[in-house]
Amino acid sequence: MPGVRTLASVPGPRARTACRRALLAALLAAAAAGAGAELVGEAHAAGPAPLHATATQPFVSPSGHPVRLAGFNVIPVFKRRPGRTWPAERYAQIRAKGFTAVRFVLYWDVMEPRRGAFDATSFATLATAVARAKAAGLRVILDAVHLWGPGGFADVPGWARTGDSVTTVQTNAGPYLRRLAAAYRDEPAVAAYDLVNEPHRFPIDQNGVLRAYDRLIGEVRAVDARKIVMVEPTYGDTSIAGRLADFANLRHRSNVVWSVHDYFAGGDDDGYAADGRQAGRYVFDGRTGYPAPDPRALRAHLLVQLDRTRHERIPMWVGEFGIGDGVAGHDRWIADQTALFDRYGLGRAWWEYHTDGPLSATTAAFAWKPWVDLILGRGRGRTVARAAAAPRTITVAAAGDVACDGVCGQDDTANLITRTIRPRLVLGLGDYQYERGTLPNLQAHYDPFWGRFKRITYAINGGSHDFYGTGDYLTYFNDGGPVRLRAEASYSFDAGAWHFVALNSYCFERPSCDVAAWTAWLRRDLAAHRNACTLAYYHEPYWTTPAEHHADTTLRPWIRILYRAGVDVILQGHNHLYERFAPQTADGRRDARRGIVAFTVGTGGRSHYPFHGAVAPNSVARNDDTYGVLKLTLRPRGYGFRFVPVPGRSFTDAGSGRCH
Repeated sequence: MPGVRTLASVPGPRARTACRRALLAALLAAAAAGAGAELVGEAHAAGPAPLHATATQPFVSPSGHPVRLAGFNVIPVFKRRPGRTWPAERYAQIRAKGFTAVRFVLYWDVMEPRRGAFDATSFATLATAVARAKAAGLRVILDAVHLWGPGGFADVPGWARTGDSVTTVQTNAGPYLRRLAAAYRDEPAVAAYDLVNEPHRFPIDQNGVLRAYDRLIGEVRAVDARKIVMVEPTYGDTSIAGRLADFANLRHRSNVVWSVHDYFAGGDDDGYAADGRQAGRYVFDGRTGYPAPDPRALRAHLLVQLDRTRHERIPMWVGEFGIGDGVAGHDRWIADQTALFDRYGLGRAWWEYHTDGPLSATTAAFAWKPWVDLILGRGRGRTVARAAAAPRTITVAAAGDVACDGVCGQDDTANLITRTIRPRLVLGLGDYQYERGTLPNLQAHYDPFWGRFKRITYAINGGSHDFYGTGDYLTYFNDGGPVRLRAEASYSFDAGAWHFVALNSYCFERPSCDVAAWTAWLRRDLAAHRNACTLAYYHEPYWTTPAEHHADTTLRPWIRILYRAGVDVILQGHNHLYERFAPQTADGRRDARRGIVAFTVGTGGRSHYPFHGAVAPNSVARNDDTYGVLKLTLRPRGYGFRFVPVPGRSFTDAGSGRCH
């Protein structure tokens, strides 16, 4: 999982021996009784039999029956606490709940702190953990080299580091992997070796990663010819479609399983950019939620991996997935993901069993959290039904042109959002920081005010001052925002009953932006989302009464597409003022039946631009001296709007409309 790993460093204090034995006996009895049969595919009273992989199934018993493994990521060897590991009752608790596997996360620098010097205490501790998991009836997958952190080097021994993490592991991890394989080749409870967690390499190079895996599999096969070996895409989840990955680089295919780490939560059609990078919303940080359920996008994302691996005749397993406790759409995301996994027969491992972080499946006292049954697919129908029955009216706040170098009006408009409007989401209309949107400026002047709701701010990509900041706003919003912004990109998402399209209006002005590709994307997106109500937003105004900036007519091709698709509302910024237009066509003709209602809301706090010249056709409300925020109440078939001014100002504008 990309991001911060957290772990409660040691188990809680030991209880009295008699109590522990009684608890362990009870838990093991529950496990033996077959609790939670959804993903249990074997029984091994006399000890587990070795598993193998086929071209279609990752885990198969000697009799030829598929074994569906589902469980948790667990850290069995604690850093800075030599010899300590989880007591046996922890594994019995996992098995009694109905889970069948644990993925043991190992840190290379603990296991081999010096070249060739394997730490005896750490290996003995791992052996104890494997034995306890086996006694509870769990299969073990050894996540041998767990790369994470900057460059993937957080727990890589210093002596081994050479080049990037892939080169480091390919060059120096062979002896360690052979040592593990020699220790567990005859232990059938160890189902597989997951050789390298999330290989870090940028620019993404799936072929180089596959070649590295092929070499490492060769190291393991020199010691253990039969055990299942797992292979992951770069960073655990990047695209392997088409020419991005040539599987001819992976010559070792026998007993090889593809393992993906699936934290995708929508915000893009399939979660991948053209170069294979992640796009859209990912929830591995524990803060990002799933506010707009999109099972179709989740399925498209999963099928990028599954279709390709099926073509290559390599079976697949989900080595990590998880979402932070308490975030928007938490239970629905688990329900949607596990429904997909079950549909395609995929086992999985939740990140993780017990930590002090938001993805922990257990409380500080090791009690199961109430949603854990969803990981096994239990109660999924009730979760989806509750979500479907939930109110679909949402409140949205919108404005652009926000912060200056200091405090101008961004403090007052931020207070409107947090204290008065209290929206479900905020639409950022660009030019978040003046005069230059560098990261230090954003952190100093934007973040103390509008940063309070960054986690629900769906920012458009690019205002002029944002580009002046050489893209630092991307870094800012991608650290805690609800979607992952990409340079020059547009994106879309659903919330409530509405579809939202966030457009980069500067695409027409910049040779680095592929207008034809994004125009095709816009057509596809609108065709794929036939919501009754749609809102588009961008920075430069297509409709405006002349002020500091005039109308940007280069946007006409996109406005025509939006109009033909039946888009209801457009939001704009750039001019530091408020203006509303009556429903009209892309060519500026009044159209009460199918016309787009447009707002300019460049009133986030930076400054005011006075109107000058003739009032634009179809302009019905305007003000050029009031900071404020547009409040939208979006219902399944219509909307209400109100311009909310900062304290001390009296201008407002309110009304309602129906969707086409």
